[in-house]
Formats: sequence, structure tokens, C-alpha cells
Amino acid sequence: TPLSGMAVLVRATSQMRAVEDALLQYGVAYRVIGGMRFYEREEIRDATAYIRLLVSKRDDMAFARVASKPRRGIGDAAMQTIREHAQAKSISCYEAAEDLLARKALRGTAKTGLERLFSLFDGWRGQTNDTPCADMLRLMLEQSGYMDMRRADKTPESDGRIENIQELIGEFKSKYENFEQYLEYVSLVMDNDATAMTGDCVSVMTLHAAKGLEFDVVFLPGWEEGLFPNKKSLDENGGKGLEEERRLAYVGITRAKKRVYISFAGSRFMYGQYQNNMPSRFIDEIPAEDIEMTNVSSGYGGGYGNSRGYGKSRGGGYGGDRYGWDDFDRYGDGWGRFSKTDRFGFDRYDAPDGDEYDGRERKSYGGGYNKDYTNRAYFIKKEKKTAAAKPVFPAGTTVWHEKYGRGTVVSASGKSTEVLFDDGATKKIMADYLEKA
Repeated sequence: TPLSGMAVLVRATSQMRAVEDALLQYGVAYRVIGGMRFYEREEIRDATAYIRLLVSKRDDMAFARVASKPRRGIGDAAMQTIREHAQAKSISCYEAAEDLLARKALRGTAKTGLERLFSLFDGWRGQTNDTPCADMLRLMLEQSGYMDMRRADKTPESDGRIENIQELIGEFKSKYENFEQYLEYVSLVMDNDATAMTGDCVSVMTLHAAKGLEFDVVFLPGWEEGLFPNKKSLDENGGKGLEEERRLAYVGITRAKKRVYISFAGSRFMYGQYQNNMPSRFIDEIPAEDIEMTNVSSGYGGGYGNSRGYGKSRGGGYGGDRYGWDDFDRYGDGWGRFSKTDRFGFDRYDAPDGDEYDGRERKSYGGGYNKDYTNRAYFIKKEKKTAAAKPVFPAGTTVWHEKYGRGTVVSASGKSTEVLFDDGATKKIMADYLEKA
């Protein structure tokens, strides 16, 4: 399959960072559909500007961005005065502003705002040697008022921007020893011209942006409780939110013409801290007859949701002709029983009828990894089935689909149904989403 026939679909834009990093690491061309690359996003550029100005006072572009995010009373007239003084003295804008303050050439809100800003940077520079990068970045964004500015933003994009910043902070916990390493990496990323990636490229996008598109092969990472279904959506919208999340899962699965890979990370940085995760309930809802399971994990080796990238998540990284699964009984000691409600407070989700895992004890994440864990997953192989499952809607049945309308079943096996709709389109659809017309 050419790269143009592949897509990675994520629930949240904050997940794109790990996907993009992995694609760049392995030299795989990609393009982001329906949005910007992670490091091009406004909030990431803002956070990076704080880092750049902390590292070097001579970064004029970073100074201009930091001076206005959030607003500090430093207007256009004051900035023009600073630029002209910098040019006349052949110094940076930061140094020019310091000199103008010393000369008492700035007054009013501009003077107050700059004095406050320089006081903050002096304090931060005194802490850089003793403070981890992740904590330093969080401290700068909080003390500067930047995060308060983002929290006060009530636009639809605000939550995603905050999640992206948290994802960036999490990246520093394991990937970079200092800010210089990060700036060097970002420079390489931005030099990789995305506009040239118009040929054979992997498409990366959110599930929302994927509606109406189809690809031969689709990767669906991050299928974990709290991330997908999204915890905030469930908290705010209850049952309606869950149904909308379930529809997104359906959108993701049905974007694939030939093959789908679903994966989850056993641990990821979310909501400002590392969290152990349970697989999404939506995986449990996939009919057993449509699952071919393989295991490609080898202990805990980084993984999607971890800064080491997509593809080696502990307890994830599985696929096959349709979907993947894994065995939760072998993750080591210290794992609590999987009770009627999980740690997010959701009702336990039951496996589909006939699921070959029914009755088997499952355990939820609670810590304590087994270092000896290797490739010991249980497998479901399609070729081992001795008889084809009886179709829910036999060929010739007239059915109705909420989106595509009326159609006639062309072929079917179990819940897998191929339907010719009245508009001439042929779709492969699970019987759960059809009703007899």
C-alpha cells in the first residue's frame, strides 16, 4: 500500500505530537489534514517563544511574541520605540527595552509591564540549573499569566490548546535534557517543509476531520478510557456525549477500505500528570468474529503516548486484518481487580455476545510492571473458525442506514454486511448499524 493510502486518525490534536515525531524520526512523509502541524500551532509557538527568550535575550521575534502574550500594556508605540532604539544601538530588542527603562524613557503601562516581565525572566534564569525543563516551562507559563489567558478563552479551540500545551510539557519529562535540545529539534522540524509533502504521504488528522474520507489502511492510536471516549465529553454531556464518541469510533473504523490497526498505551501524560490507562470500551464492543489479533509489544518499550513515539506501546500495538486486542492478565503484580466501575467512574462495559474472552478474569491498571512480560498474548485467528457465522441480514434483505438510507444486502457473514444503497454506493457496514427496512 502506498503512503497516500494510509492514515493515522486521532481523537485529540494533542495526540498528533507523538505521531508526527515518530513519522519524522523514521523519515516518513506526512501531511496534516484539516489543521496545522503540532509545532506550527499558535499555542506551541507561544510556549516555544518563552523558551527561546529564556535561552537568549537576542531573539527579537521571541521577545515580540512574549511581550504580547498575554497583553502587558506594551502597545504598538512602545514596541516601535524599542525597535528603533535597538537598531540605533545595534542591540537586541530585549536589551533595548532594558536600556530604555534605565534611562526612564518608557512610562505608564509599558514601563510597568516590561519591569514585571524582566523581573520574571531574571528569576527564571536563576532557577534553570536546578529546575527540570518540564517544571520550568510550566512555571513560566503559569507565572507569566499565559495559562490564565488560555483558561479565560471560551472559544471552541481553547480546551484543545491547553491540552496541546500539557502535551508539550509532558514531552520534556523524558525527551529533552535541556531547552537547547528542544530548540534544535524544533528547528529541524520546521525546516522540514510540509508544503513539499503533496505526493506520496501518510495523512494525519483528527477523527472529526476524517468524515467522508477513505483510506486502504487506517491506524487508530489512543483508544483508552478517558481519552477515547473523551472524559470531558462524558462529564459534560453524559449519555449523549458517549453516543457521539461512539459515532466517532464508527467513523474511524469505517474510514478503512482494507485494514484497521487499533492501539492503546498503557501509560501516557494526560491532564498534567502520567496516568495508567484501561483500553477503550469501544474495543470491547467490536464483534469477536471481526477480530484477528496479533501482539507486537515486547515489554514496556516507550510507545505512543510516550515521547519515544508511536508503535511500541505496552499492552497495545496490535492489529491484523481488522482489529487488535491483547491480554491484560500478564501485566505483572499489583494490578487491581476490574470491578463494576473503572477508575473514571464509568459503568463496566460488557463484552459482545460470543466474545471469546467472556468469563476470563481481567485486571485494571494499578501499577507494578512485570519486567519479564514478553509476547504472550492470546490470539484469535480467523482461519481457525470451522464454520462461517450466520448473517444477521442475509443477501437480498432490504435495510436502512441512518446516513446512507435504503439499500439491499449484497453479501453478509455474521455482522459484516455489504450493502448496495439506492444512490449506487456500495458500503461494508456492521449489522449493528443497520435495521430492516
